[in-house]
Amino acid sequence: MEQLRKKTTKANEKLRNNNRKSDLQRNLPPGPQRLPFIGNLHQIGELRYLSLQESSSHHGPFMFLKLGSIPTLVVSSAEIAKETFKNHEMAFFGRPKLYAMNRFGYNGSAMTFTPYGDYWKEIRKIVMLDLLSAKRVQSFQAVRFEEVQVLLHFIALSCGSPVNLSHLKLSLTSKKGPRNLKL
Repeated sequence: MEQLRKKTTKANEKLRNNNRKSDLQRNLPPGPQRLPFIGNLHQIGELRYLSLQESSSHHGPFMFLKLGSIPTLVVSSAEIAKETFKNHEMAFFGRPKLYAMNRFGYNGSAMTFTPYGDYWKEIRKIVMLDLLSAKRVQSFQAVRFEEVQVLLHFIALSCGSPVNLSHLKLSLTSKKGPRNLKL
């Protein structure tokens, strides 16, 4: 039993040393000591934001954590986070390639499935300026009001019996979408 404990301790030390060496080789920011397999999960308390704030006061605005096997970069300064997202937007705003994107999203060209890039930016600009502008949203007000009235009338008629609001909400939104596009 004693030999097993010694071997386990030695293996843990070797894993820690390998982690330190690989962090130095990858030029990662500093972070708290971590354990093999669970990383820094044991250091994150119930109030995660307080645990991260306390750690960042020791390690600076950039901090490297390992949450289980997932490497995580924590940026605790709003200004630095803004700059990081601005300068490295392609690394943060990508989407995974999924079969459904090609099958149901016109080979990934539908707005919801388009990978982040120039095409996505152009589509977003069109949607924001043409479909979701204040004037256009205001023009949908009559349709929204009428559909809510229908919903409330249905609920009033169902008085005394249970009403599945999830089903009604889905019905309301599926009817409202095409009507908004006709206006």
